[in-house]
Amino acid sequence: MKLIILIIFLNLINVSHGFVKSKFIRLSSQNQQEIIVKKIITNLELGKVKSIYKYFQLSDKIKSTLDKSVIEIQEIKKKTKLSIVVVNDGDYKIYRCRYSNSNRILFQIDLIYLKDEAVNSKIINVVTKDSKVLAKEKEIRMKSNIPPSPPK
Repeated sequence: MKLIILIIFLNLINVSHGFVKSKFIRLSSQNQQEIIVKKIITNLELGKVKSIYKYFQLSDKIKSTLDKSVIEIQEIKKKTKLSIVVVNDGDYKIYRCRYSNSNRILFQIDLIYLKDEAVNSKIINVVTKDSKVLAKEKEIRMKSNIPPSPPK
């Protein structure tokens, strides 16, 4: 009887340890990604775009987007505040970085990871929106009578 209780106890410890370990890996992956996103934004603000290439699955399109982002961020960084929000969208985890003043959002850059929870994963895409695009999107949302879909 003691042997059966001991086996059950050891199995419970092993199962809970596996759960804690997988949750820790997930958290450390997200923490690592957040640290990398902050490094990327800091380097973009400093104009050091080549130093961040190592964090991306680099393509000519991503290089071009990052180069344009440096110029845009350099123009607005002193008169705006930065906010970073994590958006979970299907198979992707998006770090949405927005530069805004007291009136509106002036620039947005989305750094997109696959939601694979790998600690050393790279950013697979970058999407930017300038103030004109953001203003048009806001205008469309304000005119719409359809409420936004509920969060997933």
